[in-house]
Order: sequence, then structure tokens, then C-alpha cells
Amino acid sequence: MTSTLLQNGNSHLISSKEDDTAESDARSRTSSDSDNEETLDIRRLKSRLLTTKLSESSFSRSTKSNSPSTDIEHRIKLATDKGDLVTLCQLYKDNKMDVEQRFTCGWNSLIYASYMCQLEIVKYLVEQKGANVNGGANQECSPLMACCMATHSCCKSTISSIAQNQYLCCKYLLEHGAQVEPTTSSVTTTPLMYASRFGHSHLIQLLIDSGADLNRRDEKGWCPLLMATQHGHLDIVKHLVQNGAETKIKTNQGLTAQDIAKHLQFTNIYTYLTQAEDISVSKKELSI
Repeated sequence: MTSTLLQNGNSHLISSKEDDTAESDARSRTSSDSDNEETLDIRRLKSRLLTTKLSESSFSRSTKSNSPSTDIEHRIKLATDKGDLVTLCQLYKDNKMDVEQRFTCGWNSLIYASYMCQLEIVKYLVEQKGANVNGGANQECSPLMACCMATHSCCKSTISSIAQNQYLCCKYLLEHGAQVEPTTSSVTTTPLMYASRFGHSHLIQLLIDSGADLNRRDEKGWCPLLMATQHGHLDIVKHLVQNGAETKIKTNQGLTAQDIAKHLQFTNIYTYLTQAEDISVSKKELSI
């Protein structure tokens, strides 16, 4: 029963079939004394390889575009992937494209560049082409959301470099007016939720300092703490709790973070949340 609730509670992020895979992977990432850090890194990487495949497709299902896929679109994406600003500038110049034009997947150039964490291209699109840093915010994905949910497979030696680029890209978007909290009731998944779900610990404090709501819930009742817990990110769970996240928030199906940690056998997270709750209760008793 709890398994079904977990799947239904997070169906806004991935389909039920995909969620089965994610939950199975979560069980395989059980925090135990026998697991060394290298093993955990490998397991987390496998999970991120899965979510990389799902990230853009999850938004394309809800964001429509009437434009057929074109060679120009492919070349823009390719230049963005490579961080080839010279080629990208030439493509926009030669084809007189609207910077807000959406690809067939539903994203525009800025959303895609933000997802790829290509800071110089993001700067070019915003400063030279006038791209809206909140473009797509009233639909399913904004540039800041895309940046916070970016997961790229790579060798371990480049992970820190990618994290740095992601941080700088996120910081740039925020400094140029990106909304850290969606303003419409129809879109309730936030950048902090994505950063928490995808394990981007280097973005958490930046988003909190920018006004992110630690306890905001999406349409299924999931908050950043619940998402971090479901995906086994102990460091993010600690960071959120230490900054004031409520540990007793429940999903629409009645699950707390402790319930989820216990079910998925994340022993370290369950123990931490239990201790945090005990400390909270003690403080309340002392204040009476």
C-alpha cells in the first residue's frame, strides 16, 4: 500500500512505470554500514542517468509547440551542447529567429541552455537577444527550473566543474530576475523542489537565500524535504531541516518524510529525522 502511495504521490515528475524503476533504484541505494562511499556514488549515478532521460521528456508532454522540427533547431541545440557561442550567434543572425521560439519539445533556447548549464550562452541570450528569464514559468518549466533539474552523465573528474557551472548559471538567472517561486497556482513545482529531488546540494543555500519557500507543497503534497528524502539525499535533508523545513509535512496520501525514509530503508535519513523531531519536541517542552 505504501509503495502505491509513493508512486501516486510523485506521478507529476515521472510516469508510474518510470517511478517503479526509480523506487527500485532507491531501495538498492539503502544506506548501510557495509556500503562505502564509492558504491553509493555509483548507485546515485545510475539513478541520475535514469532521470537525465526523463527530465526533458517529462516537460515536452505538457508543453506544446506547433513548429515542426527543423535543421536549424538541431543546429542550435548542437551549438548549445558544445558551448559554441560563435556558431550560435551566426545561426541567429542568418535565420532571424525569435529568441522565444519554442522547440518541438516545448522548450526555448534559454531553457535549453540553462538545462545544459552553458553560462556564456545564457548570458548571450539574455543580454544580447533579450530572452525572458521567466519564459515558460506560466507553463511547465522556466529556465531556472531547468537549471535546477539538470543531470548530466559524465566522468567523476568533471562533476565538480559541472556543479560550478550549474551554480553560476543559477546565480546569474536569479540576479537577472528569475522567479524562485512560481506565481501561478497551476504550477507548484519549484526550483528548490527540483534541486532537492536531483541532489544538487550546491544550489540549496543559494535558492534559500533568494527566498525559496522551504515548505511549499506541489499538487500532490510533496515539498522539497519529501523529495530529497525519497531520493536518498541525506546532505540535502540536513540542510533543509537546519534551515527550518518542517519535518511533519505530509503528502496528499498522508506520508511524512520519516514514513518515506523508513519504507525505502534510508536508515541514516530516518535516524536523522527522528533525532531532529525529538530535539524539536524537547525545545517546545522547555518553552512551555
